[in-house]
Amino acid sequence: MLKAEWIAFWIFLVATPVVFWLVYATKIKEAGKNFPLSFSSLPFWEMVASAIAFCAWAFALPNSPFTALDWYSSAIAGLIVLLASTVLGLLAPIFGSGQLKP
Repeated sequence: MLKAEWIAFWIFLVATPVVFWLVYATKIKEAGKNFPLSFSSLPFWEMVASAIAFCAWAFALPNSPFTALDWYSSAIAGLIVLLASTVLGLLAPIFGSGQLKP
């Protein structure tokens, strides 16, 4: 059975790109542009990157649900945060939609 920590992790993992889209849609609407409802107008890369960044951040938190895993260590967590932020930063210019400027 899932522990409460894992349930919270999965809820927030799903909520992260949704909240990202809501903030993005609000800024687009405030700029007087069309509301981004079609799949092609989604900031897909940014939504995926936010979910990946959330996972790395959650992995590094003390007392996260990942600490129950046998192979977990804070050293690995620190490396994952550094690796995720570096890789996401390097890939953003390649995969980023450029839509974030209203």
